[in-house]
Amino acid sequence: MNNLVMKDKIQRLKEACVNLPQTALPTEHFFLDGMYLRQCFIPKGTVFVGRVHKKDHFFMILRGAAEITMDEKVIRVVAGMIFLCPPGTRRAGVTLEDTVFAGVIRTDKTDIAEIEEDLAVYDPTARFGVGNIMLPPLQERLNESFKKD
Repeated sequence: MNNLVMKDKIQRLKEACVNLPQTALPTEHFFLDGMYLRQCFIPKGTVFVGRVHKKDHFFMILRGAAEITMDEKVIRVVAGMIFLCPPGTRRAGVTLEDTVFAGVIRTDKTDIAEIEEDLAVYDPTARFGVGNIMLPPLQERLNESFKKD
């Protein structure tokens, strides 16, 4: 399977899941001398689809286990594994245990919204906003915006 096929499969999975009930993903943010670490807890049995990343970054599994997409395949990852991910990386998968993922990027910024703008491709249909705050489905957000006008 080539990378374009996997990217298409990830997008189709995201589209299939976007209107399903969502799970809160507690996320912590850490800063140190031009480094930003984002740590995210994902409960066991959660199917997830991330955003497309714009920059090289480290991706670490701090706790638990999951099956995730990596390049053109699905691999099992466990606590202690570290990957270097190039621009264009987008992960999808399912957690096999309660899992904690972390990503590290180089940035001098400390505003989460600015970092996310630099780090990930904007997706207006995403169900998670800045800092992994859960959002309502796009149609509900559009309806709310029309009510205000």
